[in-house]
Amino acid sequence: MKNLKSLLILSAIAFALCGCDDSDDGIEPVATLRIVNAIQDVGTIQLREFEGNTVFFNTTTISYRANGRFAFAPNTPVNLTVVPESDTLDIILSETLTMENAGDINTLFLLGDSLRVETLVIQDEFVNYRDSVFGVRFINLSADSQPVTVRNILENSEGERDTTLVTIDLAFKSATPFSMFSAEGIVVEHIFQFLDADGNVLASATLPEQFFLPLPRFNNFTFGLVGRMDDGSGGRGLSVLQIAHF
Repeated sequence: MKNLKSLLILSAIAFALCGCDDSDDGIEPVATLRIVNAIQDVGTIQLREFEGNTVFFNTTTISYRANGRFAFAPNTPVNLTVVPESDTLDIILSETLTMENAGDINTLFLLGDSLRVETLVIQDEFVNYRDSVFGVRFINLSADSQPVTVRNILENSEGERDTTLVTIDLAFKSATPFSMFSAEGIVVEHIFQFLDADGNVLASATLPEQFFLPLPRFNNFTFGLVGRMDDGSGGRGLSVLQIAHF
């Protein structure tokens, strides 16, 4: 009798849940956007006028090479105004954003310099990995660079290195799809290098970032070449921006 009573109670709860309308919980589907600060000469920026239709945000201040995440109601215009933190009266970008579809995941890169801020929006199509691998996509975010080559150097626990070309002729504002890289136990590290047409290393990044950390598994990353080929002093101000998509 006790088991029958328990079964009846569970059945009543299940019936009540099935009869609920998803809209009754007040949760509406959203579109998400990651905003990346790759503006060369501004430093930290502030984002304004997000109050209207922003469902969620984790920051309104983004330092150089950093990013913030936002969620918007779909099909609703949202004003975006960007100012340097050092001079909040200087509007360097003013645009209206509209995320069309609920569930969309996009990244907005802010590029160029204070005299001409450019934008690049990429729809994020992440890969779900089922093995000891991780994924990386590469983007050329350096406005005055020529098309670049990306090279990967894999080093294993025996000190052996394997070098492969990931992509060539990666022009400004161009991005690759996510490529898979091994994270098997024998692999110690991956070095990713951006090269010029002569094969010179412009900038590089390493995973894992610290030698005592394990390689990431099942995750996606974005590596972007940022900065200037000529920093104004005859040298190069290039570096690699890293985004971990968890």
